[in-house]
Amino acid sequence: MESQVYIAICEDAEAELKLLAEYVASWGKSKRVAVNIKEYESAEAFLFDYEVNQRLDILILDIQMKEMSGMELAKKLYSEGRKIQYIFVTGMKQYVFEGYSVEAVSYLMKPVRQEELLRCLLLGYTRLCKNPCIILEDGATLQRISLYDISYLESAGHNTYFYGAGKEYRSSKGISSFEEELKEEGFYRLHRSYIINLAKVECITKKEVSVEGKQIPIARGQWENLNKAYLAYHRIKRLEGDSQ
Repeated sequence: MESQVYIAICEDAEAELKLLAEYVASWGKSKRVAVNIKEYESAEAFLFDYEVNQRLDILILDIQMKEMSGMELAKKLYSEGRKIQYIFVTGMKQYVFEGYSVEAVSYLMKPVRQEELLRCLLLGYTRLCKNPCIILEDGATLQRISLYDISYLESAGHNTYFYGAGKEYRSSKGISSFEEELKEEGFYRLHRSYIINLAKVECITKKEVSVEGKQIPIARGQWENLNKAYLAYHRIKRLEGDSQ
């Protein structure tokens, strides 16, 4: 099954909402990207649905809406650490600099030109691809999650649980199936039942590792290798930072 890009449009003018949805669908077809599009006529309607289904990659939103504005909505989501690409549309220029506070992809003036929105969608999609993700299978359900949000994996029977950012995700695959894939992204298997994100490690002792408050046991004979992996990971990150 193909992973989808989840795009929501929040616009209180119905005609403009439908037009933006058409543009998004056209972009998906032209780039051969599977897009799931949802339309909302208010920030409140969006939030009501988002609490139930939090799958969202790109949010296109009008800044000026009744009750909660689009900028207020974006700032709320951003403050909660949501990994979303924001594209603002509006008829007033004075809000343009506020978009920087949520790392917005761009700011488009109404009436929105199709070629401009397509350019922004491509930029937002490119940003998503640079953010390493993993597709989890749980029965017939596929879910894409950001690896930046994951602190550790835990094996339980035939399932694997991913923990991080206050959330829990389940995969019906065994933990061994993720080991090689995640190794390239800075994860380390220190125990038959655990894989940790080296970026999230707070403390390493002879017997356990603290990963964002969780104490995870180190398997016999793994302490030295874990320390080497941890130091190598941070050495590479430091070199990457110096080269930028």
